[in-house]
Amino acid sequence: MPRPLNIAIVEDNPHDVLLMKEFLKDSGIGYRLHVLEDGEAAIHYIQELLHHPETIPDLMFLDLNLPRRNGHEVLIELRSHSALNDLKVVILTTSENPEDERKAKNNSLN
Repeated sequence: MPRPLNIAIVEDNPHDVLLMKEFLKDSGIGYRLHVLEDGEAAIHYIQELLHHPETIPDLMFLDLNLPRRNGHEVLIELRSHSALNDLKVVILTTSENPEDERKAKNNSLN
């Protein structure tokens, strides 16, 4: 049996977190989930990952519209650490603003 995926979700909307949990459950894959409810918590989490590289997630789902610090700030922090360059990030947003898309793409690049 393969090891479970280590997944982080950065999302402040409890309904969206529930949908992601249901999606993961229905996928049939094994996983461990870490949920962060705002951008500030995500930045602290990223800093902790640097001290505990064995806990770096395989995948992160990241909302752009977060309280305290937005998803763009989280991406900038994430990409400022070469130890986290391999972390795959899936951007979640309802924004139709082309600037959000441009910033997310630029900040997602390693």
